[in-house]
Amino acid sequence: MATPDRFTCTLRIDIDDADPALLDVELGVQGDHMHIARKASGHRKALDFHRWEYPVEPASGHTDWTALEEALATHAGALRGAQRTLSRYGALGQAYWWCGCFHDNPPSMVYLRAELVKALAGIGVHLHIDNYFPSSESAFAPSTPQPEEADDLPAAAGHAYRFWFDEPGKKINAYLVDGPSAEGLETWHQFGEGLEHALTRINVAPLAESGNVVVCEHIQFAFDGGPVIEPIALKRLAEEGMGIAILWKLA
Repeated sequence: MATPDRFTCTLRIDIDDADPALLDVELGVQGDHMHIARKASGHRKALDFHRWEYPVEPASGHTDWTALEEALATHAGALRGAQRTLSRYGALGQAYWWCGCFHDNPPSMVYLRAELVKALAGIGVHLHIDNYFPSSESAFAPSTPQPEEADDLPAAAGHAYRFWFDEPGKKINAYLVDGPSAEGLETWHQFGEGLEHALTRINVAPLAESGNVVVCEHIQFAFDGGPVIEPIALKRLAEEGMGIAILWKLA
């Protein structure tokens, strides 16, 4: 029997050889302190740096969530007082959200309401949403990545994205059925480029006619990788009062 999708969500700051404990004081928030070190092997490059990570996870591993939106909203609320400092580390490329989506049942959807987009835009760091399969029992899984190894896997090249505007609050099948035909949509292989192009069309397609949610159909040809939403895109969405729905499918 297939199991429900599950999600992990952390905010990370990678700081080379600095002491992560100093960030507890700077941010006013207690985080996990890690030393990331590994030798080069195969496609993997050598790593040697320190990481601050929120929240502090139990010794048994990352906390699983049944909805990524709930995880992001919870953590963003807890970090509200540290927004300015986080934005500064985000601008340096050191701070980012790392979200793992472990699927058994495609298609699935991540839906970020306009209020949540605004909160994430205020923090001002990149949002990484990566898709994986949790077990070989999935009929769709080509291999068996483990959650703790997710960020060690190479980025997959096999991704396609299509964007349109729609109404908020729909179920995934409604978005897929009611959306425009694939023939009428441009296909992008870089999420950021496709989202930027979609946002330039806001003034061309009035929201009163097109809806105030950006819908992204993410078609994946391999088990790992996924969209990265840049801070500038989150800010633009927030300024327009828009949410975003990312619909994940396999080819």
